[in-house]
Amino acid sequence: MKIIPLASESLGVRSLACFVETKELNILIDAGVSLGPRFYLLPHPKEYKALKRAKSKIREYAKKAHIISLSHYHLDHYTPTWDFIDTTWTWGSFEEAKKIYGGKKIFIKDFKRNINPNQRKRGYIFNKMIKDFSYITYCDEKKFEFEDLTLKFSRALPHGEEGTQLGYVLALFIKEKDDSMLFCSDTEGPMSDKTLRYFLRLKPKTLIISGPPLYLQDFKVRKELIDKGIENLGKLARKIPTLIVDHHLLRDERGLEVINRIKDIGKEHGNRVYTYAEYMGKKNELLECYRAKLYREEPPLKEFQEWAKSKERLKQLPPL
Repeated sequence: MKIIPLASESLGVRSLACFVETKELNILIDAGVSLGPRFYLLPHPKEYKALKRAKSKIREYAKKAHIISLSHYHLDHYTPTWDFIDTTWTWGSFEEAKKIYGGKKIFIKDFKRNINPNQRKRGYIFNKMIKDFSYITYCDEKKFEFEDLTLKFSRALPHGEEGTQLGYVLALFIKEKDDSMLFCSDTEGPMSDKTLRYFLRLKPKTLIISGPPLYLQDFKVRKELIDKGIENLGKLARKIPTLIVDHHLLRDERGLEVINRIKDIGKEHGNRVYTYAEYMGKKNELLECYRAKLYREEPPLKEFQEWAKSKERLKQLPPL
C-alpha cells in the first residue's frame, strides 16, 4: 500500500487530500482544497500559488483513481459543483468537479442523516449535480470487500467534540493483507474519547488525522477541548506505528511545537510522527498562519493589489 499526500496546511493550503495506491484499487480521499479568511486579509499570492499546485495535483490523481471517497461536506474536503467559479477561496466550479468526479465511483457520506443543516444543504446540491456523471454509493457504516482489500467506513463521528454543531465525518479504514491505514479527517485529535477508542480498536499501521484547531482556542473552541485533542494525539502516538498529523493544527505556528512533543512520545514507543510535508521529505510550508507576515515582508505586486480591491475579483482569478 502506497500513501501519497496531495494537499494540506503543511503544504500551504486547507485540505487533507491524499491518494492511496493498492494492488487492486486506487483511492482518492477527500478531493477538495481551499483557502480561508484570516487577519482581515485575502490570501497572499503565495497561498494562491499553493492552491493552484494542489488543485492540479488533485486533478492528476483523480485520473488514476478507481474510487473517490468523501468524508464530509466542508469545502476543503470536496470540490463543489457551483455554476460559477469561486475565484477567492476554492476556485471550485461545476466544470472542475466534473473533471475530478466524472466517470468515477464516489463513496460519500449520506447527506440525509447524521449531518448538520449546512452540510445537508451542500450535500444535497453536490449529490444532485454529480449523479449524471458519477456513480454514487452512500457508505456510512458500510464495508466493501475485494480479493485482498477491505474498505471499511465508520459511523458518523463528531467533527471534534461530542455533540458539536459542526456536524459529522466518516473515517475510512483500508486494509490490504497485513498492511492497513486509517484516514480520519476533522476529528481534531480526536477530541472525543469514543472516537479515540474506535481508532485504537482498528489498530492501523498508518493513521492520518487532523489535529485540534489551536487558532480557534478561547475564541470558538474551549482550551480544555484543545488540550483533550492534544492528549489523545499523544495516546495515538504511543500505539500507532506511523501517525500523520496535519490540517487544523497547522493553521497556527504553535502547531509545530505540539507535533514535536507528539514526535517525542512516538519515539519513546518506537513509532514515527509526521506532517504531510515531512512524510514526503519536504519542509513544512505553513502559509495561512504567516499571512500577515507575508504581506509585510513580501508585498504583492500592484496588479494583485488592484485585483484584490476590484469588483472584478468575484469574476476573475487572481493574477499570479
